[in-house]
Amino acid sequence: SSPAGLGLAFPVIEALHGYPGTPESWIRRLDIAGYLDREIAAGRMAPTVVLLPYQTPDRLLDTECTNLVGGPQAETYLTVDVPAWARNHLRVRADRAAWALAGYSAGAFCAANLVLKHPGEYAAAASLSGYSDPGITIGDKSEKTTNNIAWRLTHLPRPPVALWIGWADDDTDARAGSRQIVALAQAPITVVTATVPHGGHSHAVWKQM
Repeated sequence: SSPAGLGLAFPVIEALHGYPGTPESWIRRLDIAGYLDREIAAGRMAPTVVLLPYQTPDRLLDTECTNLVGGPQAETYLTVDVPAWARNHLRVRADRAAWALAGYSAGAFCAANLVLKHPGEYAAAASLSGYSDPGITIGDKSEKTTNNIAWRLTHLPRPPVALWIGWADDDTDARAGSRQIVALAQAPITVVTATVPHGGHSHAVWKQM
């Protein structure tokens, strides 16, 4: 799973930003590098490659990491193109057990939706203040079916993936959407939940998570 002679290969997390937003938010507002350095140094986390891809080619277009009809193919980019680039250019593991998704806000919906749609590629996802539906019009009505987490968990076989779901108790929409996912995500899905008492839908909450 790694280029010959280069030694150890690493697990991977694709970290997805919110909307509106950019990958820089993970670095500048959430201090992702600082948290990773501390967790890895403390031995609580394996050395890991974290990818920070864009979930849209246009800052004013919300894709929710889906393939928009007549628009950007964000799902394909994130689940096919980005992993292929990583495997070709970085010392990363190729097995699904080593791949996970994480996201906040819109990126949280992305992470949970994509792990359910691509369980052969990813083993786990973390949703920070996410929702059970994308809240956009995709163009094929899939926002009500195959790109709707609640619909998938109700109508399709559940894949053996792990979910971490967090929300703030005073973030009404994310709390409702997250609780709906938790209620529907039965075995073989495993679920860990975490709540923050207050802070709303904010970077301050996501830093705590």
